[in-house]
Amino acid sequence: MSAPAVSTVYPLVLSASRSTDIPACRLDWFLSALDQGGCTWRNPFNGRTVWVSFARARVIVFWSKNAAPLLPHLSRIERAGLAPFFQLTVNDYRAEGFEPGLPRLDQRIAAFRELAGRYGKERVVWRFDPLLLSDTTPVEELLRRVTVLGESLHPFTSRLVFSFADLNAYPRAARRCAAAQAGLREFETEEQDLFAAALAPHLARWGIHAATCGETHDLSKYGIVQNACVDARTFLRLGLLTHEEASAVAKKDPGQRRACGCTVSKDIGAYRTCTLGCVYCYASNGSAKT
Repeated sequence: MSAPAVSTVYPLVLSASRSTDIPACRLDWFLSALDQGGCTWRNPFNGRTVWVSFARARVIVFWSKNAAPLLPHLSRIERAGLAPFFQLTVNDYRAEGFEPGLPRLDQRIAAFRELAGRYGKERVVWRFDPLLLSDTTPVEELLRRVTVLGESLHPFTSRLVFSFADLNAYPRAARRCAAAQAGLREFETEEQDLFAAALAPHLARWGIHAATCGETHDLSKYGIVQNACVDARTFLRLGLLTHEEASAVAKKDPGQRRACGCTVSKDIGAYRTCTLGCVYCYASNGSAKT
């Protein structure tokens, strides 16, 4: 790997990644970047390339559905001066085959627990994301699946983050969803409220908070807030950033959607490099691992 970019950026917070599942699909690439002290990143909208230096980076946020491959390399990441923070999606769409490239659910739960045991439950966020309405997953069934997973995961996390599938905004994902012939559709506002109201008592019983990701509908009357998945204030509170560092990245990330609450970070992923084959994903290349 070289650094042929026209300019260099020095982020304090790395996002790895909203665009692909780096732990599951691009781990060798990431470890090489770690050894090189950075990576090239190409803007998917204007084609411009930059060199992302890891020299000043202090926090790395891993977004993954299968974090198990990352487990043997955590000490290596820490030695590079990076504090890992995890956004881990643990869904249950096994019967429907909506996430064909994932390992067994029990293996994913085991990896989640191991990370929480190492870093504490505030640095391991559980995402049931997205919530998918289909012929076999009406609101009541989705609630049941979330509840079953919550019984297993709540001692190992302090937060559940979810979103309602946005299928129509991404043509490639919409075509894959239609091809699945599973009756996949988006939530109506009333159904969002129904799910939130039914989830609230379980959250209270588990003693965890819940938040939505990138949603505009207000669910605060159910105790569910809008999330900042990358949040300088959280990193400051957990001692992962200093006050000066947190202040430098505390503004809203201008590269994210209007409804996104995330603060500034630099994503290092690339679209069309995830091979998990999730039917609903806007970033996937559409093929599952064999």
